[in-house]
Amino acid sequence: PGAGRDVQMEAALAAGGAEPGE
Repeated sequence: PGAGRDVQMEAALAAGGAEPGE
């Protein structure tokens, strides 16, 4: 879902800037 991707993207940015799954 779009919301889930947004949450994962924000978590990835906080972790290092990489997007998991992309």
